[in-house]
Amino acid sequence: DGSCKRYQNINKQTDYKAAIHIIKAGGYATDPDYESKLVNLVERWELFKYDDVDLPSEADADILPKTEEPWYRVRLTWGTSMTGQAGAFHDLEKAKACADSNPGYSVYDESGKVVYTTKSTAKYTVQAGSFSKKANAAALKTKLEKAGFSAFYYLGSDGEYKVQAGAYDKAENAQKQVKLLKAAGFEVIVKS
Repeated sequence: DGSCKRYQNINKQTDYKAAIHIIKAGGYATDPDYESKLVNLVERWELFKYDDVDLPSEADADILPKTEEPWYRVRLTWGTSMTGQAGAFHDLEKAKACADSNPGYSVYDESGKVVYTTKSTAKYTVQAGSFSKKANAAALKTKLEKAGFSAFYYLGSDGEYKVQAGAYDKAENAQKQVKLLKAAGFEVIVKS
């Protein structure tokens, strides 16, 4: 119903180590050393000095920053897990386009209500990469875009960040995209 929070009670934390633990336990990071690495960064740069600020209210405890614009999430299902989320957008049209590129995905508003279900008949997706680190997926997405290809990444159900460079209803169209991408120096595969 959208009422569950991924990072339960994080807005009530005054100890950065406890907050980092909640973030890791909520499934944000797959790196087993995430907590120790983040604690080391906080301590190295003395970021705890900035902890003396007003804590956010319960209404501000969502996973996305609060703005006046609504967030639209492109997901397989609504729930507490972010697994299966392809993106979050302020622009509904961009969210719809992302859903259309991901067969089976829908666009959800901030309350968890479906506002758009994909019209895509795509059975074949062109995958340009799969990474354990989000930064690597983001770098490949940028490289693809600089080469003139439309691309995005999402967190797959296996915990890997997938970089997608096309979705097609016909295998031959997917293969045409593969040929173009390979000619540009990218290693890609077709997933069906």
